[in-house]
Amino acid sequence: MKFVLETSDNNIEKDVSPDVEPWPCRTPDELCGVWVRNYIKKPASGTKDASVEVRYLQTPVAFVDVRVVKNPNAWPVQPKSCEEIQRALAERKAEGFAGVTTRSDDGVIRWHACINLEPQIPRGAWAASRRGTPPTTEDCGKSVPSDRSDTWLEYGYPDASSYMEEWQRAVEESKTNNSWLAAINIVQNEILIVCDDFFGYARDQRQDGVIDNLAGFLFKDAATLSICSGRVSTGWIVDLSAVGFWESRRLVVGSKMNEWQILPGSTLTLPELVLKAGGIYPDILWHRATEKLHFLPPPNHKSEGTIYGAPFEHSLTDRLYLRKLRAIDLVPDYQAVMEDVTALRSVFTRADTWPSENLTQDEDYEDLRRHDSEFDYNLAFAYAVYDTFSEKEKLEPGKYIGCCYINPPTKQCCDAEVFLWIRPKASNFAALDAELERALRIWLVSDPWPYRNPAFPGRDPRDEHHLTFDQKWTHWESRPWLNLPYPRICVDASTIVLHQPRASGLIP
Repeated sequence: MKFVLETSDNNIEKDVSPDVEPWPCRTPDELCGVWVRNYIKKPASGTKDASVEVRYLQTPVAFVDVRVVKNPNAWPVQPKSCEEIQRALAERKAEGFAGVTTRSDDGVIRWHACINLEPQIPRGAWAASRRGTPPTTEDCGKSVPSDRSDTWLEYGYPDASSYMEEWQRAVEESKTNNSWLAAINIVQNEILIVCDDFFGYARDQRQDGVIDNLAGFLFKDAATLSICSGRVSTGWIVDLSAVGFWESRRLVVGSKMNEWQILPGSTLTLPELVLKAGGIYPDILWHRATEKLHFLPPPNHKSEGTIYGAPFEHSLTDRLYLRKLRAIDLVPDYQAVMEDVTALRSVFTRADTWPSENLTQDEDYEDLRRHDSEFDYNLAFAYAVYDTFSEKEKLEPGKYIGCCYINPPTKQCCDAEVFLWIRPKASNFAALDAELERALRIWLVSDPWPYRNPAFPGRDPRDEHHLTFDQKWTHWESRPWLNLPYPRICVDASTIVLHQPRASGLIP
């Protein structure tokens, strides 16, 4: 498998080697790891408050901290005003920051934020930290050992009675592999941290000095601000995010490899191979200690399917059966596609050029190879749709009645884009088409899929039955772009490129 970066600059030097100079801001060893806050206790209340979920990832050189109220309301899918975003932020009690940690000779620990949800930190913070002069901070405290080995207590400073927090390891010390990565991108103002099976990520692309409240900024473009965390073993799905827009989405890092700097001491790094899906796609990390590729598949890894558990085949309804679309499906696929090319030109866009009347079997075969490969590499999921069958092992080509495609999002309003078609000349075409759409909408928001809001372009809004075909496509086209690159397979069915799409489907 090859990997290249789509760029107009063919002379970009791809250097992801670690800095040779020592990192000046070092963290106390006892704080390193992944921590969750059990509670905070303040004198005003006198009670232990455990209502906020806090995850704190600390490496020897940098940290990411994400805080969100437990069981928050869903983030608005298509917010209509800044006020709607403001309410969502207030309900979530969202906080998030990332930066460097220091401890002075008197034992005071200081967390210096280089990225902060609110207020915003000027962009020069990472460069200043590299020089040993991180931003000033009032986030100070002292750590005190607890009576348990896996917890510690944090007391306020300079007033120890101002608050007390209890922190507990998220991973038992006996089960940790002590592997970690800290990488910063000063150009894009972002950081990625990996501790054992957890990742933390922060990016802030707000312009310095722009007078705009947080809700107003997120309303304009939620995709450019992210402070989040999740588990590597889930396929890098975000499960905790200060900005709710990112929850249940796959980690996306839209930056060039040569912009990343691996911080000193990291035991994992990012060779070119891992920048595969979602910008950063570290299913594979290079482990310096063993000089071997370190694979991090999730527990539900299956050999016949994908490492995320996307099923190779699935009985969708009593009548409709899905199986991964493969290159060996050429004969029934080509027959189905060419049966009525005009009808299929509104599957991916309002008026597509695919399929052309002159589409050859060789061209269709190349498309199928790409779908096949993208499924294997977890980039997109295409299924062949079969009508009722008697034996699963002997799906007959004559029962091949269409396809459905689950693609990465191109718009901010969704976390996946779903397209489908049924052979126009199939018996009960309209009923089958409706049954397929209805069943997919239910299936894709249940296990094993991570999606919360898959979109069906050209078919949404689902409940607006009075809208015409053109009006539904106009509705979709009016949605703002996500403006993040996603990995897709090239025509050779083996090279992966980071592609910033302006349409779904296979890349040109």
